[in-house]
Amino acid sequence: MRAVVLALSLALVAPIFAPGKTYVYNYEVSLMTGLPEMGLGRAGVYGNCKFLISAIDQNTLVLKIADIEINEFNGIWLKDHPNLMSMLPKIMEPETSIPIKFEYSNGTVGKIYAPEKVSDFVLNFYKGFLNFFQLNIKKTHNVYDLHEAGIEGVCKTLYSVNEDVKADRILLTKTRDINHCQERIYRDMGLAYTEKCEECQKISKNLRGTASYRYILKPVPSGIMITKADVNEIIQFSPFSEHHGAAQTEIKQTFVFQEILDSPIVPKSAEYHHRESLKYEFSDEFEWTPLQFVKVTDKQAQIEELLDHLIIHNAEKVNDSAPLKYLELIQFLRVAHNEDLEVLWNKYKTMPSYRLWLLEAVPASGTTTALRFIKERFEAEDLSVVEAVRTLAAAVHMVTANPESIKLFETLMEDNKINANPVLREIVFLGYGTMISKYCAESDACPVGFVQIGVRTDGLQETLLKNPSVLDSADRITKMKRVIKALSQWRSLPNNKPLASIYIKLFGQEIAFANIDKPMIERAIELASGPSVQDFGIKALRTLLLSGASFNYAMPVMFTEVRRVIPTAVGVSVQLNLYSAAVAGSVVKIKPTLSPHLPEDFPLSRLLETDIKLESEIIPSFAVDTYAVMGINNPVYHTIIVSRAKFNTTIPSKINARLHIKEGDFKIEALPVSVNENITDGSNSSSSSSASSLASLFSAESSSSRDSARRSMNEFLDERDAAAVVTVRAVRANKKDLGYQVVVYVDKPNARLQIILYPLSGSNWKLCADGVWLSEHKITGKLAWGAECKEYSTMITGETGLVSSSPAARLRVSWEKLPSYVKRYAEKAYDYVPNKMLADLIKAKSANSSRQLSFTVVAKSEKSIELIAKTPRRTSYNMTLHLPITLPLQELKTLTPFEEVIDKVHYVFAKAVAECRMKFESVQLEKKVNVHGQDSTCFSVEPVLRCLPGCYPVKTISVNVGFKCFAAAPDFSTGKTYVYKYEVSIMNSLPDEGLARAGLNLSCKFLISALDQDTYTLKLVDPKMSEFNGIWPKDRTEPVENIPEALEPEFQIPIKFEYKNGAVGKVYAPEQFSDLLLNFYRGFLSILQLNIKKTHNVYDLHEAGIEGVCRSLYSVNEDLRAERIFLTKTRDMNHCQERIYRDMGMAYTEKCDECQKTLMEDNKINANPVLREIVFLGYGTLISKYCAESDVCPIEYIKIGVRTDGLQETLLKNPSSLNSADRITKMKRVIKALSHWKSLPNNKPLVSCYVKLFGQEIAFANIDKPMIEWAIANKFLDERDAAVVVSVRAVRANQKDLGYQVVVYVDKPNARLQIILSPLSESNWKLCADGVWLSKHKITAKLAWGAECKEYSTMITGETGLVSSSPATRLRLSWEKLPSYVKLYGEKDIDLYPKESEVYVKVNGMVIPLTSLPYQHPTECRMKYESIQLEKNVNVHGQDSTCFSVEPVLRCLPGCSPVKTTAVNVGFKCFAADSTWDPSNIFDSSVDLRDSTEAHLACSCTAQCS
Repeated sequence: MRAVVLALSLALVAPIFAPGKTYVYNYEVSLMTGLPEMGLGRAGVYGNCKFLISAIDQNTLVLKIADIEINEFNGIWLKDHPNLMSMLPKIMEPETSIPIKFEYSNGTVGKIYAPEKVSDFVLNFYKGFLNFFQLNIKKTHNVYDLHEAGIEGVCKTLYSVNEDVKADRILLTKTRDINHCQERIYRDMGLAYTEKCEECQKISKNLRGTASYRYILKPVPSGIMITKADVNEIIQFSPFSEHHGAAQTEIKQTFVFQEILDSPIVPKSAEYHHRESLKYEFSDEFEWTPLQFVKVTDKQAQIEELLDHLIIHNAEKVNDSAPLKYLELIQFLRVAHNEDLEVLWNKYKTMPSYRLWLLEAVPASGTTTALRFIKERFEAEDLSVVEAVRTLAAAVHMVTANPESIKLFETLMEDNKINANPVLREIVFLGYGTMISKYCAESDACPVGFVQIGVRTDGLQETLLKNPSVLDSADRITKMKRVIKALSQWRSLPNNKPLASIYIKLFGQEIAFANIDKPMIERAIELASGPSVQDFGIKALRTLLLSGASFNYAMPVMFTEVRRVIPTAVGVSVQLNLYSAAVAGSVVKIKPTLSPHLPEDFPLSRLLETDIKLESEIIPSFAVDTYAVMGINNPVYHTIIVSRAKFNTTIPSKINARLHIKEGDFKIEALPVSVNENITDGSNSSSSSSASSLASLFSAESSSSRDSARRSMNEFLDERDAAAVVTVRAVRANKKDLGYQVVVYVDKPNARLQIILYPLSGSNWKLCADGVWLSEHKITGKLAWGAECKEYSTMITGETGLVSSSPAARLRVSWEKLPSYVKRYAEKAYDYVPNKMLADLIKAKSANSSRQLSFTVVAKSEKSIELIAKTPRRTSYNMTLHLPITLPLQELKTLTPFEEVIDKVHYVFAKAVAECRMKFESVQLEKKVNVHGQDSTCFSVEPVLRCLPGCYPVKTISVNVGFKCFAAAPDFSTGKTYVYKYEVSIMNSLPDEGLARAGLNLSCKFLISALDQDTYTLKLVDPKMSEFNGIWPKDRTEPVENIPEALEPEFQIPIKFEYKNGAVGKVYAPEQFSDLLLNFYRGFLSILQLNIKKTHNVYDLHEAGIEGVCRSLYSVNEDLRAERIFLTKTRDMNHCQERIYRDMGMAYTEKCDECQKTLMEDNKINANPVLREIVFLGYGTLISKYCAESDVCPIEYIKIGVRTDGLQETLLKNPSSLNSADRITKMKRVIKALSHWKSLPNNKPLVSCYVKLFGQEIAFANIDKPMIEWAIANKFLDERDAAVVVSVRAVRANQKDLGYQVVVYVDKPNARLQIILSPLSESNWKLCADGVWLSKHKITAKLAWGAECKEYSTMITGETGLVSSSPATRLRLSWEKLPSYVKLYGEKDIDLYPKESEVYVKVNGMVIPLTSLPYQHPTECRMKYESIQLEKNVNVHGQDSTCFSVEPVLRCLPGCSPVKTTAVNVGFKCFAADSTWDPSNIFDSSVDLRDSTEAHLACSCTAQCS
């Protein structure tokens, strides 16, 4: 035990490596990807090797890898065996033969160095091993958390340290929460347009990760050694919100210390470069496609085959395989060269259907080759304007942003044909900015910020301002009409003045484009109204009415391709990928019938006398495939799991229309059609390969039969959509399906979940689970199975609450019918229960049902729980278990268990374990005593049992022990001289070693003697100086032969200083004593400035010193065996109440806040009352914020106030407002008096706010006559200003308003809120709500409605407090009159005839109304104000005295202990220790002294209040 404690408290708590030695570790690692359940397919790799570490110097070490062996796994988890991958070591061998270097100090891995030929992939693998050595072990805590840097980023890490005394070792556990990181290392692709949704992640938690580290540490003389460690990291990915995670990657690492070799590792002679830190470094992760849908053999022939399939199978409706085939086509086009695209184009450009699919797939491939192909086709005029618009717009979003693609868009911006077409010009210019934005979002090499994009509307504003009626007050409809009329006058604009323009700024230089100007509008009107458009429309109408129409259209889209790479603890990254492709299509058939029949060139006027019938059939169809891929994807190996979701639907419709214009006969009818069911499908697959594709997986999947699966789904799915469908299926040789399907339904509003499992073989056997979250304390579920889930069923209910006053949890299982095998196995299990265990139980008869089983756990005390079991044999068993831990009962009572269950169980367990951890230690006496004439601090020489750091006591007892006392401040006895050796070093330099430094070293002795109790002399002797000017730490200091002669006489003269209770007071010296030497003496005296607190060992305060009054952090530790105290004091010069310094050359400088005054002097600002108030108030606000957040703000020189001269003058002119009267009358008189504000002169404000800076006053925020007149002129609300006004309005055809208006008034000083709802029609009906917050524990509100809110009303009062000693809440409703309809509905449930209704509570089986019990707030029970005794003895008027506070202090009642305190400064009355005094009138006594003491803010009570 002593060795362990000594290692933790005195040594550097970090692993150490002796120079000249090599430490050998055996290292094993595995990465496994798959579904979490056992017995399913998984894929992954195993690896093992040795790592060797040698120390070059104190902080620099060498790391080398040896004996690598890697195996792959692809099969059924825990059944199949891994296969050796002999090729992998050969790939890695050249790099792994090179050692790397790294810095390591105090448990922290620093910079890492390696030659250039070591790839990032191998270097990250090294970092995965070094991640073990990242340790932040605290000396004073055994459970703590912090944010720690690691390979995945800076993440929240929980440490737990335990000593194994017998084995002389330390057990350390470290848990890293990857979900809570200050800096998370990852890289995304395809997320440039997405916005992070924090709330979505809280709800669904699609991506979760945690890493658990376990260490066995061995204390050694100079530190610790890691003998064994292991890591278990799990990353879960739920792309479709599956319960318990759809896929996961599990990473395991183990390393064991083997031996120490006498020979060190020799680094390579190559040049080592700084390769960043422990954090993972990305390289070319996105270059390796994780999902290959088909194997590429002959891409030209395969592309043609795919195009044929897409055309043929999507002619009538969208085939369910269309999205997959479209993704396969995109995959081929990504590996196609420009020549391949040219061959395809020349073959298919004259075939419309093929041309459409090709032009949709090319930009979706996202390659620079695709963008160049589109550009060349446009320049060759092979594309129509519509095709160019569609392909370029798609390319903007799909093409990877890189310098080459950005350059292609830049050349397109210069194309004359592009600039001649407004739409194409906008796409290209906006696309250029978009590509730059995407490049900056996904590339580390891009500078934050050289693109900003916006819209300018100068011309639009100019057009509107020429029509001032637009800005007049009017209703919304009128304003819109005026705006439209104003915009119609665009012809008055000059040709070169755009109505609006979109612009991009690059490096601050603006490029204007996409101008909507007069020529563009005229061109659009010309095109829309020209004869060619009209002729085309007439021709199309004639063709439709004479011949009908029939066409089909299919549109594919790749709407999601998102990839995220995140590092793991092993140094290998995991990829998460999401791909979604959809194909939408529609077949339209229109058959016309005309009576009488019309010739081909009929005039349009003949349509007036023609009976037209149109029969139309529209068949839209839609198919979506989404693939979620998780796994490892790098140049060495390839391990993934694939989840797929499919959806396809067809919604046919038939619409017939009849039109006879002359007779006014118009008829449209929708005819019934047969609708095919929607098909939803899902599957999971996993695979592993060494840098190979997954072609076989998907080619087999796409070619297999789906008919039987569809039949099964259609049988149970058509009534409502399922939240998730998972199918596990195998096809036998006889083409029969084998497997199961799970369908999940979620009813979020009712917190209900249903799961149905059934076989794909066509059997009627099912398993149905139905769960409901009834409340935070109760959850129930029903499990049924058998034919149609109707043979057997059981109900399971879990609930928490109180048994008497003890926290309890109960699990009940009941059933109607169970299969015989369940009963048989249950009886067998019962027979195996040992007789001794049954004998220990308290057995009793119970009224339990013969078809019910219940288990209850009751926390009877902090150290025991009671188990109660009721069985179907009508027998009750009871047993009490004594626990080795202390339960946190208060936390258990308030726990809501059925939400974040795992986190809360972990919290309760951690708290319980922490509370049971105690140790015997020496404690400090909580009062100062006077020993040998010195104020002293005392420590117990006998051990006292105390809670460990991080824990707090819940039960205490008084013990009497002996104490050893030490002077509270340095003691200098009279008649003696104390000699101190003193050394000073001052060095000016840059912080890095190996650079030039210059400085001075000084050593001497200081002699201190006491003249009297508080005055001392200080003398300097034996001064020696040396100087340094060279390369640090290579060169040596040079001694200064002669001390400056001017200082020698002063060395002979001692100075005097005052010193009391650790504080240095006045300093005295002769006049000839120079300030230079006196300040050197002060530097020594500053060491004696000590503020040692008696009750704390870590604390901070502002303390006077030679640099000023600055923040100081104290840390005090006792070494009782050596009878000494270790004290550390850290002074923060950046946070000082008073900082000593002197400036030169700053006499003409001004503070930045003076710049704000220019706005206050602006004439335009002062001409507008609102702007004037904003600026003047803004000036004061900025000063206030600066003073609130800055430590150097002289806040005592800034005063803010309000002057009311004009207000008083107005009131004094109406003396009746000051006469004695009731409050309401006075208010009316004051309001009437204030209505005479018009008599004030313009320059006389009613109220003005002011700020004084250094005594100079600045007036602002004047409420004067011009401001009130301006406000009245611009007011459009009710009779007085409201806090909020909301209107919902519609205008009827008769121009009457329909709707309501809600007005909210707020009276902050009186904590009052009024809400009035009134109709906008001419009605006097209103609804008024008036609420007042009376206190922290009581709130009341009045609700009135009817004519002017005077017909009906009710009062509602809510309050909290205590019933006996139990917390309670009461709600009271009372009323004078209620409408009949309220009574009609209310009488069904409650009796409304009494004038008051209350909430009742049940106490000890009796129903008691709250009004009959004493009502008391909890804090009144647990705390009270009282006079308290000062926790130290003082000497007043020459007598030892006891002091009591004359001001009341809030303290916990007896039986309670404080859990939250604060320091307060109060006055004390002191009495001689042996005198008698009357405590009843202590609060009327005078103050003898003031001192700080503790006030209690919250208490924990174990006993009932009296």
